[in-house]
Parts: sequence; C-alpha cells; structure tokens
Amino acid sequence: MIIGGSTMNIPQFWGYGIVIVLGWTFFKIASLVTEKEDKNNINTFILANRSMSWGFVAASVLTSWTWTTTIMGAAEAGMWYGFSGGISYSLGAGLPFLILIPVILRLRAIMPNAITYTEFIGERYGYRLQQIYYVFAVAVVLYVFLEQLVGIALVFNNIFGISFKITVALMAFIVTLYIVKGGIKGFFYNNLLHFVLICILISAIFYFLTKSINLDFIYTGLSNSSRDIHNVNYNPGTLMMNSIAGFKYGVISLAVAVGQLLLDQGYYSIAMASKSRRTLLWGFLLGILVWMPVSIICANIFGHTAIALGLGSGHGIKNTTDIATYILATHCSPYVSFMFALLICSIGISTGSNCLAGILTIFAVDFYKSKIKDDANDAEKIKFGRIITVCIAALCAMIAIAMEGISLLKIDMFSGIFFAAPCGSLIAGLFSARTNETTSIISIFTGLILGILVWLHFGISIDSWFYGCIISLLFPIVMILLLNPFSKNRFNFTKLHFYRAK
Repeated sequence: MIIGGSTMNIPQFWGYGIVIVLGWTFFKIASLVTEKEDKNNINTFILANRSMSWGFVAASVLTSWTWTTTIMGAAEAGMWYGFSGGISYSLGAGLPFLILIPVILRLRAIMPNAITYTEFIGERYGYRLQQIYYVFAVAVVLYVFLEQLVGIALVFNNIFGISFKITVALMAFIVTLYIVKGGIKGFFYNNLLHFVLICILISAIFYFLTKSINLDFIYTGLSNSSRDIHNVNYNPGTLMMNSIAGFKYGVISLAVAVGQLLLDQGYYSIAMASKSRRTLLWGFLLGILVWMPVSIICANIFGHTAIALGLGSGHGIKNTTDIATYILATHCSPYVSFMFALLICSIGISTGSNCLAGILTIFAVDFYKSKIKDDANDAEKIKFGRIITVCIAALCAMIAIAMEGISLLKIDMFSGIFFAAPCGSLIAGLFSARTNETTSIISIFTGLILGILVWLHFGISIDSWFYGCIISLLFPIVMILLLNPFSKNRFNFTKLHFYRAK
C-alpha cells in the first residue's frame, strides 16, 4: 500500500457504490420535495417561498461550511503548526461569521426584496462595480467547488484506486444535477441528510481511531518534534497554544474565510430563504458553533498523529493532504477507510451544492434580467441560470483535474489574497452613505495588487501569505475610512426598501 501514489487493497466497486448510491439518493430527495412545486417560479425555485426554519438553516450552514479542507486541511494545519494549528483554523474560519451575520441581517433589513448581494451592489454603487463583483462571485464558486472536487478525488484515488479524473467528473455531474433539478428547496432537504451523515461518520471514525492510536504515543511524538532538529516535522512551537506561526496562520484563515463568506452567494441564498431575520440569526449561529469543534478535533487527531508517526512529504506520503487517509489505512480496518470516503464525499457534495445554488441564483435572478433581457419571465431566468451553472461546474471539473497533487491548504491560503480585497467596499456600502463607486473600485484593485506584490516579495512562505492577506483585506478598508470624510456622496438607503427585481 502506498498513499498518494497508488491504492489500498479495497475493491473499486465500493467507491463506485458510494457515488451511485449517494448520487441517486440526493437526486431522488431533490425530486420528491419539489415534485409538486412550480420549478419555473423564482419565489419557489430560488427562495423556497422564504419558508425555511432555523433547523434547516443551521444544518445548511454546518454542511456548507464543512469543507473537505475542514477535515484534510485542518489535519495539515495540526501537522504544520502543532496545537495552535487546530485552534487557529477553527477560530480563523469561524469568527468571520460574526461579520457575515450582521452583513446579511443589514442587507435583509434595508433591502428586504433583494435576493442576491450583487443586486445590492448594483443599486448601491452602480454598473461598473457590479460587474467587478460578478467576477468575484464566479471566481469564489470556481475556487470552492474545485477544492471540494480535488479533495474527494484524492481520497477516492488513495482508498479505492479510482482515477482522479473520473472521480472529479462524476462528483461534478452529481452535484450539478440535483441543484439544477431541485433548486434551493432540494438543497435544504438534502442538507438534513448530509448533516446526519457527517455527524454519525465523524463520531464513528474518531471512535475507532482513538481505540487504535495511543494518546501517550501521540504526545511523545509531539514532544520529540519540538526538540529534535532532525525530526522531519521539527517545530519548536508544536506544543504551544499560541505559537507565532500558528497565529499567522490563524490570521490567514480569517482573511480567507471573510472573503469566501462575503462573496459566496450561497450563504445569502440560505439567509433569504429563511422565515425571518430571527430564524436567520439563530440558524447561522447554531450552525457555526457546532462546526468549530470539528476542525479542532481533526487537527488534533489526524495532524498530531501524523507528527508522532514521522509522516511528511516523501516520508510515507506523497502530499500532506494525504495524512488522514494514510493514518486510517494503516491503523484501522478497511471499513473505517470506507466510512472516511463516504464522509468526504458527503462533505464535498454539500459544500459544492451551496456554491452552485448561489451562482445559479445570481445568474437567474440578477444577471439575466439586468444584462440580457430585462422583461424576461421566471422560466427564462431559471433556464439561463441552470445553463450557466452547468457550464461553471464543467469548468470547475476541468480545472480540478489539472490540480492533482496540489495541497488543499496551500490552495486555501492563497485564495485569501484574492478574495479579501472586495470585502471592504461591500461592508462599507451597507453601513455608510458616504462610500462611493470610484473609491470602492480603486480600493479593491489597489488592495489586490499590493497584496500580490507583498506575497511575491516574501516568496512562498507563511510570511508571504500572512502579509499578503493582511494587506489585501485591510488596505481597502483603511483607504475607504480615510477618504469617506471627503466624499460628497450621500446615498439614500430608503430607496432600497422599494427595490423590486424586474
């Protein structure tokens, strides 16, 4: 058995069985819950008639924010940064919800009939900035979905020996099919199943793993890695809860998460489909509070076990993304590895479906009527949204195939520089009447360019990601704050209350 290069001794049909059973189940659920619904009505297909309870909202937030990176990337973080890695990952990716929730509540309060955040950008700022946010909206979907496809494909290749390319293509097809079929309501009901699967499988996997791995052995390995300079995972801060490297990684995680959350329409779609602002608030808070311990546990169990075992790139594994798969394969029965593959598949599908549902909403509700046909009916809008969603999913699959062998955590960290830059303008536009379109555009591109230049200056290192993300996130915010007092712009938020999508 070689992880990251060949296959374990588990028959391939087990892997294909997961794909077929899950794919059929999710498609069937989406079909059943929307069987009597009007699939050509925006209010039904896109908003689920604004009827979703806090339980559906919480389950959808949890499953949408539980990425393949939450399991495999958090394991890498625990391996790279020791004790501080898991805490930094959890706080860095969890705390940005304290930014997202007020943003969504504010948007729903001042523009109650809006469905997408790009509608708000268009009404608040104007045509030019709206075009820029369309680009970021598509880019974040490409990034999120392809990362899920890569994560699933890596696991299926390692466990079952199924071709990386075949897995990517099958997963992309399954997610796209049930989203364009069932819309947002099918998405919500499928997330209940994802929620149950994820909770049961994570609990079972860690139960079996902790029975096989001695905790004293893990602690001894961590202690050795903090002292022995010849250890492949040598890190003086391994046992520290507040190491400098871990802190920097936490800041990177925060910048990455802020951009991903604020630019991913999927979370706005979840919010707009909820019954009320109170339902939205409690659903989001509960979902993220349940999510946060998962990443810490994954970092501590998988990442620290990898350190104790002396694993590293070229030392038992080809890529650090493979450590969770390797540990389960070498210390547990094949049934546990099978459960892990099922877990990763469910996680990747639920997260991918969120971003695809979001981009379908943007192109069906906002883009088509404002850019192509302003008198389009609901059926035409939804058809266009479905077509664009299929095209974007296919593009994601092609890019994911080309990214075989790349670390998920490195992909995650680099995205922070790109997606952090537009956050300042979005937030400022919601809360300040002075911020104008020209200042926003300049701040976005200046922050992005400076962030990339700083990243290039420091080379490929933790410092390059840290300073690049900080500059990209904070420079536009500081620039807007400094220029706002001199702005003659006074936007009238009252008119947003009367906004109606054409």
